[in-house]
Amino acid sequence: MSTKLEQENSNYNLSKDMIGAVRYDGSFESVNPAWTKTLGWTERELRGRSWFDLVHPDDQEATITVGNLLKQGEMVQLFENRYRNKNGTYHWLAWNALSLTVHNLILLVSRDISAWKQAERYHCELIQKLESKNQEMENLLQIVAHDLCTPLINISGYMSLLIAESQKIVNGYREHRLDGFQVICDSIDQHVGAYSLIINKSILKMELILKNVGYLIKLGHIDFSHHWLAMNILIQEVLDNMRHQINQCKAQIRVDPLPDVNGDANWLQQVFSNLIGNAIKYSHPERPPAIHIYGSQQDHWNSYFVQDNGLGISEPHISKIFDIFYRIESDDKMPGSGLGLTLTRLIVERHGGSIEVESKLGEGSTFIVSLPHKQW
Repeated sequence: MSTKLEQENSNYNLSKDMIGAVRYDGSFESVNPAWTKTLGWTERELRGRSWFDLVHPDDQEATITVGNLLKQGEMVQLFENRYRNKNGTYHWLAWNALSLTVHNLILLVSRDISAWKQAERYHCELIQKLESKNQEMENLLQIVAHDLCTPLINISGYMSLLIAESQKIVNGYREHRLDGFQVICDSIDQHVGAYSLIINKSILKMELILKNVGYLIKLGHIDFSHHWLAMNILIQEVLDNMRHQINQCKAQIRVDPLPDVNGDANWLQQVFSNLIGNAIKYSHPERPPAIHIYGSQQDHWNSYFVQDNGLGISEPHISKIFDIFYRIESDDKMPGSGLGLTLTRLIVERHGGSIEVESKLGEGSTFIVSLPHKQW
């Protein structure tokens, strides 16, 4: 039978794959030279020997099960187990096999996948390490965010008490017309109020940073809901929530018909709230804010444009503004945490999309949010 098999397959002796025949009792009938190259055993050493002697103990039960399926006439593809090399090491092999029931033989072709298995194991270990490090970082951020909130509350509370007590002192001196203390009273009025304003602004900024850090942590774990969204309605809800801010700066906002999209309403509202808020915050001092929101659809992608006539962004900053905690030097006096656009980018990416910006310093910016028309 082995002679016939060799004659029928002209590549039998030259194949890099391990080709062979095994009797129903598990003993080898014939093998090609690739067995020797892969496992070190010669055909003479393998002929008549049971596969059971070579299969890894942990893989023997599964191999017996597959052997029984083959005896029943079923074909097996890409079955994996470990075979012992003559030097004592084990190789991972992937098998395709079929049964010749008339001759009580199993014909098999196998390939050594040890290198692939090693790479797969390394890949899994690397992923586990990265997941562990990510979890450690998230735990650290949660602890920091939580532990910083308490002292901020205390600072804010005691600052209010300090201002109140200072005012009592000032009022007391003035009530009793203690003119000698007029200079002290004027100093308290002038400096305590100014200092407290700076402290309160710093507290509010830190609270905003901690709030956005909390969003970033939440964003890594939460499962997005997926609903078909009417984007014009969603944008209108964002504008309604920002109405006071819009009226205060007399912003002119035009919204064109927008293509609908599948996504998470709450998180996409956050995206456009951030973009519209930035368009207002970075408006040009010599002209009222004018914001144009429009969209387009091409192939399987929706694009949403938020265009403003604000300060604009210089070329060196354009590629960095979505980085975490990145702030343009000139915006140090602007409110914000340096996390808004990072959060925006991550939300868009979680929807399978992307965000980019086109801008010219002194003329304005256009943020472009691209989302798949159908996702989830």
